[in-house]
Amino acid sequence: MEKKYVIKIIVRDCSYPVYGIIIEEGSDWILLKSLNDYFVDGFVLINKKYIKKIEHTDDEIFIEKVLSANNKLNFQLRTDIPLNTQDLFSYIFIKNITFQISFKDDSFSYIGNIKSYLEKSFYLRRINSRGIWLDENLRIRIDFIRKIEFDTDYINSLLVYNKTFIENSIEDNIQD
Repeated sequence: MEKKYVIKIIVRDCSYPVYGIIIEEGSDWILLKSLNDYFVDGFVLINKKYIKKIEHTDDEIFIEKVLSANNKLNFQLRTDIPLNTQDLFSYIFIKNITFQISFKDDSFSYIGNIKSYLEKSFYLRRINSRGIWLDENLRIRIDFIRKIEFDTDYINSLLVYNKTFIENSIEDNIQD
């Protein structure tokens, strides 16, 4: 696949296709710049073993033209991310990346970072939809993950809010 092409990926058992700008394809994962209604937002990794179909039709070509006209295809490509499963999760763990993962039922997902990493699973330290880190860690089997999103506006907003929440809590405790 060529770089900076808009593609649509149909993921097995998922309700909605994934749209993105292809960045790189590895042995186990495909890295895309994520698209949502002509809005470029973060990155998405798709587990290749769950891909049913990849399309680059007239619809995706039209999206490319719109993005190009709005100068949205000019971004730095990230090629430092390993795209084989073992190295990918080691990279995510070492870099302490906060990410969102989706499984077979894509009506829910988890956001967090890896607290501890095992060979076939990891413990996820979760952050909730109010930007608060939860105390309990959830064990996740790597081979069940279909999609990983990171560096999105939603995730980054939760992290910024969490930081201001903590700073405000410290200030409140100092004033008391």
